[in-house]
Amino acid sequence: MPSAISTSSSPLLAEMESNRPAEFVEALAKGLAVLECFDAAHPDMTLSDIARRTGVSPAAARRSLITLTTLGYVGQNGKRFHLRPKVMSLGSGFYFAARIDEFMVPEKRLVERLVYPDQAAADAAKARLDAGDSFDTLVADRGLGLEDVDMGDVAKAELGTAGDAVFALTEPGVVGPLATDLGPALFR
Repeated sequence: MPSAISTSSSPLLAEMESNRPAEFVEALAKGLAVLECFDAAHPDMTLSDIARRTGVSPAAARRSLITLTTLGYVGQNGKRFHLRPKVMSLGSGFYFAARIDEFMVPEKRLVERLVYPDQAAADAAKARLDAGDSFDTLVADRGLGLEDVDMGDVAKAELGTAGDAVFALTEPGVVGPLATDLGPALFR
């Protein structure tokens, strides 16, 4: 069956023309050619521009544009057509899956850890907190500065067994004493 598409201006279709299977859907190919004809130099075009750039008839370009506009991939302003953001969804699933490690960043929180030499000292510090002393006061009483207890932005996994309790906080607060490799600690 002869093609209604001029392959000289549609590289996608020219590439496929010689090896088209019987199940080839020419209307879909035309619609894809319409989507592909938009670029930085041609961000919005008239129906005639699109037909000329794709090599499809104006009637076929119009049918493709009606479908793509109805589906939300193409927008129209007067007689000019343009791509809409929804067109990004066509490749985003593949793009996201191929780069999943770049997008899946663990939650991080600013954490401070005040370590005590033993459980009794940590329990006494917790009792002082419960009685109204501030975390900053406890830090100063140990002869430390906030820079000494600041762990920076850390992920739950970086806190070991204390991670669950620290990340269970839904608002600023202090948890502990919790066991750490350095000894029992209070976390804020």
